[in-house]
Amino acid sequence: MVNNGVIEGLAETNTDGDYIPTLATKVPTVANGGAKMTADGKKLDVTWELKPGIRWSDGDPLTSADIKYTWEIWMKDPKVNNRTGFSEIESIDLPNDLTAVVHYKSIYAPYPLNFFSLMPKHLLEKEADISKTDYVRRPLGTGPFKITEFKTDESITLEKNANYRGAPDKPYL
Repeated sequence: MVNNGVIEGLAETNTDGDYIPTLATKVPTVANGGAKMTADGKKLDVTWELKPGIRWSDGDPLTSADIKYTWEIWMKDPKVNNRTGFSEIESIDLPNDLTAVVHYKSIYAPYPLNFFSLMPKHLLEKEADISKTDYVRRPLGTGPFKITEFKTDESITLEKNANYRGAPDKPYL
């Protein structure tokens, strides 16, 4: 439950089960041109565009490089035992700081929830093993809150994320 207030993804589902954009400007679909089958009809290319001005809780900007880095981490970390969705990705192109084109190996219908959370490249690329970093207990996020204290089996303390893009008086618990 705490994660939802700290970590966000490109899209999520609402109470009706519809996909809605979170960090993305829209959920790419065939209808809006954001998702396209390759000419042979066997693969899928999905273009994600990030909302401009989003910042991690440490103030660094969220960029399309974070999307690609998230995929790379999920694929290379030997501790990850479930790569569902990520293993369907063939490659990711970054035409600019706010756009990622995800190339799937085949038609992959649940792509909108593939990037349910993103990882901050600027922070984690410096570490060979992220499980040994403070990120495991106090992850950076783009959500309305940030974790300021983590006591194993006791408590987690949250504070307002001053870099959150919401209204100045939000969030409020």
